[in-house]
Amino acid sequence: MLRDPQFDVVAFAGRRPDSPGLEMFRGKVPHLLPNGIEALVLLADQFDGFFDATSAFDHQRHWSQLEPLGKWAIDLTPSQVGVPMVPELIAAMSKFSLNENQAANYSMVTCGGQSSAPLIYAMSRYSKGITEVEVSSSIASKSAGPATRKNIDQYVQSTENLVSLISGCNSVKAILVLNPAEPPVMMRTTVQMKVDSCDLEATRNEVQQVITRIQKYVPGYNL
Repeated sequence: MLRDPQFDVVAFAGRRPDSPGLEMFRGKVPHLLPNGIEALVLLADQFDGFFDATSAFDHQRHWSQLEPLGKWAIDLTPSQVGVPMVPELIAAMSKFSLNENQAANYSMVTCGGQSSAPLIYAMSRYSKGITEVEVSSSIASKSAGPATRKNIDQYVQSTENLVSLISGCNSVKAILVLNPAEPPVMMRTTVQMKVDSCDLEATRNEVQQVITRIQKYVPGYNL
């Protein structure tokens, strides 16, 4: 966000004075706040919105305090408080649009949801009779912090809701595997879909176009 000219970063808020995450940005942003949402509320007149990367449980409390102040939120937790948003699908799903004139909460769902949603959308376009969808993600155990581990149920529910929304299928399953392998593995997401019929050639072309577009903002996204 510090590299993005569209954002003026006012503060980073954490919960520990000795947080290495906060220390990393010393001298780079105006405010480093070690006492979390309470300190952020006091700076409310200095920012328009916030990105929440805490936990599904904490986000509900954070939103209840900042929404009345007219702030927007980009929720990086699986809380399901806001409207699910996948950058690649904003144009295709017009209701996933940001409105800077009102307080709004947009959910980035989960890592598994973000990585699978564009593929599910592309596959669904050329499939008929979709009866089952399964999304299985494997991530390095080292990349799963305390909040991720505490939010496994919310992760599954949030991912499954997004998959159902995009595919139109009610029979969906999301799986998350924490892989302890050393050296740590790269994240891998697998999508399986049971359908009556599918135009495979059209699907391949659509998927490739989707991947090319996503690689502009996620260079490591590969099929």
